[in-house]
Amino acid sequence: MRVLFALYNLQEEEAKSVVDGLAEEGLSVEDYGIKHSKQGILAYLNEHPDTKTVLVSTSLEKQSPFTVAEFEKFKDNFEQVQFIPILADDAIGTDYVKGLYNLGIMDAFTSQDASVMRIAKLIRGGRSRRDAKVYYHLDETDGRENKADIARCVRYIEGSGTEEELVSNVNHIYSRVDEGEFTEVMRTLSSACIHRMKKEKELAFLFENTEHKEECTDEKVKRIADKFTIKSLAGKMPNFPNLNNLVNSSISLFGGKDDAEEAPKPQSMKDVDELKDVLTNVLIGFTGASKKIGVTHQAIMAAHYFARYGYDVAILDCSGNGKAFRAIHRFRDVEQHVDFFAFQGVDYYTEVHLEDLQELINSIKYNFIIIDYGAFSPRVRADIMRCKQKFAVCGSVAWELGQTQALYDDLKGMSFHFLVRGMSGYGSGTAERITQLLDGMFEPVEYVEDPFGGNCYKGLARYFAKYTGGEILPDIEKNEPVRKDKRKRSREFVGTAVYFVTSLKHGCGSTHMAATICNYLADEGKRVCMITDNADNEFKLCEGVGIALLGEEYEPLYAKYDFLVFDCGPFPELPEKDMKELKRANYKIIMSWSDEDYMKRLALFSKEIEGEEDRYIFAFNNVPDGKIRQVQEDMSGFTSCYLPVYSLERVPKSVDKVVRELFV
Repeated sequence: MRVLFALYNLQEEEAKSVVDGLAEEGLSVEDYGIKHSKQGILAYLNEHPDTKTVLVSTSLEKQSPFTVAEFEKFKDNFEQVQFIPILADDAIGTDYVKGLYNLGIMDAFTSQDASVMRIAKLIRGGRSRRDAKVYYHLDETDGRENKADIARCVRYIEGSGTEEELVSNVNHIYSRVDEGEFTEVMRTLSSACIHRMKKEKELAFLFENTEHKEECTDEKVKRIADKFTIKSLAGKMPNFPNLNNLVNSSISLFGGKDDAEEAPKPQSMKDVDELKDVLTNVLIGFTGASKKIGVTHQAIMAAHYFARYGYDVAILDCSGNGKAFRAIHRFRDVEQHVDFFAFQGVDYYTEVHLEDLQELINSIKYNFIIIDYGAFSPRVRADIMRCKQKFAVCGSVAWELGQTQALYDDLKGMSFHFLVRGMSGYGSGTAERITQLLDGMFEPVEYVEDPFGGNCYKGLARYFAKYTGGEILPDIEKNEPVRKDKRKRSREFVGTAVYFVTSLKHGCGSTHMAATICNYLADEGKRVCMITDNADNEFKLCEGVGIALLGEEYEPLYAKYDFLVFDCGPFPELPEKDMKELKRANYKIIMSWSDEDYMKRLALFSKEIEGEEDRYIFAFNNVPDGKIRQVQEDMSGFTSCYLPVYSLERVPKSVDKVVRELFV
């Protein structure tokens, strides 16, 4: 199969990565091309008539984006070619995608939905016209015969301004969907909206003699209501209309205060077991102010917290990234199933796309479904509103405050719980700034190193108290310790692997770290060369480690050695020649300090590498024990490690372990 990549700013290394990913998905690309202009595409297709697929950015030429008419010409001239346009994120629902649809181009998708799995799926089978309509947002249905678009109905009602408009919008939806669909709409509405509706006499019929749609009896729900105080559950379980009827006298007092009070602890596991029989697909969503803010960590922690009580739990990755789930699948002892893998009592569904989410939810049955939406966006907003509980993860360090403020302004009044990462606790200067920023409506995220252990810090557990009592009960059997993967983790490289060690200012220990890596690799019997500006072996390299000078011709070194370790100066001073080596390095190590000045430099540097954070490792030198936790919180979302002062003659086991875990 031959594929043409016509993607904005795509380089050879990135194209090769996509080809390798397609191979993992079962698609063999025998040959491919890369073009960066419309004329280049035309010439390539004329030269290679066997081309099967063209992946093309609609903004390939910034000054002259693709028009629908231009796609029409390509389709007319190359009927056998499958064109997969990569759209701007705001193109969905516009006349532009309608034009593509009318041309028969069904396989376009937005840049934020880009993934190798999606590309493979489209190349293998493409979209049907019905699925394309749904993805392009070209009509009012969700693509499943004539059923209502639940999310759109919810947005229509939630967006009501005045009380009169609310009544009108609710009646409009009620008159146009069937009973089952309207029940689903009601279940998806936020508690704040339900509270508004309950106050309108014209809508009183919605809350009278509501029949229970779940497979449980009035008696069972009554027993559960008796064991928990009415105050703690009133108005907070829209999944169970009968329960709301039983405690109707208290709804007006507490219906609008989602999770404001903690539920009492269950008296025994029998109480929790009864809840397991009643709860079905309770959706809990997590999103964040930006990428790498810790959304996945919080979602995984919540999933395993519920699993520790014996609940059936699934966690769905809708972030568009999926790296964390793939790492769990690769490095942990998981149980593989057809559509998911299971780990520590939780079922993991990887790379679920938003347009496929409702179909998946309809096909599975759990007590809780935890959804990792990743960074917040308008598309996330439309979907997460269905969740019974919605969490927004924010940052508190200086360069994150703007994002935190923007997210709060966007979500204010929409029943979101704000979780703020990187705080040392209430009463600190940081807490005062965040309290003012978020009007005091937040919980600080406590650092939990192992999200799989079933433990949950109090701030988050408080929101789940009505299902668990707020903490692990003594009579619940504890999980076995997380078992480390015994398989040898080896990273195989084609050719020579490159380690590039730099820093943001002089004197941070780049040479010391580079020599440590060289010595470790040499002890493993590897052919390794250190490239430095100091040819003297004053840093005590092991015998057999080669030395070369920065700035000389590097290509011969790639043929001679298995590993190259670049010991370079500060990042801002790197010459163009070394910057090229940095870009193609397998490991990019930034030596760091924890003082205030350096952390400010890191804040600026994080902006420069935005989108490539996962390719960098931040190695902190000699951080005081009492400060490590704070630095870990500040560096949440980045790969970081912490090194003591040590001599190359006597490298401590802790340093040896860091090097082994990160680089081998």
